[in-house]
Amino acid sequence: MRYACKYIFAQSAVLLIALLLLCLPYDGMARNRDQGTYTTLLKDPKMYTGKASWLYTYRFFPEIDGRLVDSTKIHIPEEYFQHRFQFYLQGGRAGFECRTSEVDFNQRFGFGGGFLYNHFFNPHWGIKIGAGLTVAVTKAALGAYSDDYFIHDGEGDVVNYSYSVGSVHEDLSLYQLDFPLEVTYQKKKFNLGFGMKVGAPITVNYDQRADNIVQTAYYPAYDIQVDESWVLGCGKFESVIDGSSYSQSPVFVMATADFEWMIPVGTKNAIGVGVFGDYTFCGISPSSKHNTSPNTSLKYKSGTMLSVSKDVPVNLYSESLIATQYGRSSRKMVSNLKFNSFGIRISYCINARPDKK
Repeated sequence: MRYACKYIFAQSAVLLIALLLLCLPYDGMARNRDQGTYTTLLKDPKMYTGKASWLYTYRFFPEIDGRLVDSTKIHIPEEYFQHRFQFYLQGGRAGFECRTSEVDFNQRFGFGGGFLYNHFFNPHWGIKIGAGLTVAVTKAALGAYSDDYFIHDGEGDVVNYSYSVGSVHEDLSLYQLDFPLEVTYQKKKFNLGFGMKVGAPITVNYDQRADNIVQTAYYPAYDIQVDESWVLGCGKFESVIDGSSYSQSPVFVMATADFEWMIPVGTKNAIGVGVFGDYTFCGISPSSKHNTSPNTSLKYKSGTMLSVSKDVPVNLYSESLIATQYGRSSRKMVSNLKFNSFGIRISYCINARPDKK
């Protein structure tokens, strides 16, 4: 009996010690973690269903904590349309601008249309190219000025012509091709584009009226001053009305930007409504490529010799204010011409080839 009690006591002690050992923290795994133990478990996101899986709650292998892929944080590519084709119409304030103390430019209105192609590299960023036509109207005005120039008449004599103009009013109509290159950013239904644009003027039509013109001629060799002569074109004119065209060059290089809100139409197409703006950051000096109009209309002052015959072959040559230069100095009145515009744009968008179906 005594040996039996000792045996039971020994067995109880062994069990008690085993339980105590089980309750004590075991740092073997921690040492392995400090030593850089690695696991070769497969990190295939498709194998796991989330944090509720047994691999995330199993506590017998603490050294693999944090090494398994969390499927709840796996990036799923955002679906987007890779190509966008836009057909647009726009209108607003547009025309020539120039900072000069002589000619006053007043932008009136402009409108146009064209085609744009957007290529997106990801759901947010892309590039935009296109082509369009812009028509813009500008009113230009010049106050009183005078100048003189030298010519040789039919007999070879030097003649010094002097003239003065009371005022000049001109309507300029620009026809221009536009070629934009922009970076595009889109977020949800909003689209922003910014970049550069090249404007290539096709032609500039102008209607000009010059009032109160007085022209005289002086012959230095004979010291003769001619104030009125229908042969020499000297005298007083109430107005000179001219209408012609002007080939404008070189091209305008502009900074451009547009912002649109896309209204979905169906599953792929959309209507864009927004604003746009173009600004020429470096002005140009217009070249002189004037197409002379044969229908220049002259109105003479009454009571002068010029009113004797309106069939006298005398022509007063005039050209657009953006090309006019002083006869003596050859300095242009307009030497830093710009084209600026801003307004509203409406476009119809066709989206194609989504990145993910």
